[in-house]
Amino acid sequence: MSSEILVKSLRMVSNHQMAKTYQFGPYRLDASAKTLLRGSEPVALGRRAVVLLQCLLEQAGMPVSQEALIEFAWPGLAIEDSNLTVQIAAIRREFEHGAGEINWIGTLPRRGYRYIGPPPK
Repeated sequence: MSSEILVKSLRMVSNHQMAKTYQFGPYRLDASAKTLLRGSEPVALGRRAVVLLQCLLEQAGMPVSQEALIEFAWPGLAIEDSNLTVQIAAIRREFEHGAGEINWIGTLPRRGYRYIGPPPK
């Protein structure tokens, strides 16, 4: 599946399921509010990082290309790959701090990332 088709299908799913929440480990991601909670407390994670996490959770266990992630979080913008790397690092820091686990996001060198943590509900 091409990155463009994946992003379009993810956006359609996201738009049709505005009240969608994902629960995994001690976390709950509210897709409509673009917020991440640990227990009942909001997590200080930027909007782009939350959007990237949502994209990865929607494709849990499946590889998501760097291009698809960038288009999902920065639609129509030309950005450096390092922006994506910084946001993924922020998510990993939160997982390490809040759940003691940094390996919930797997890196596929020069290809992308995938969510490999507890299955989202």
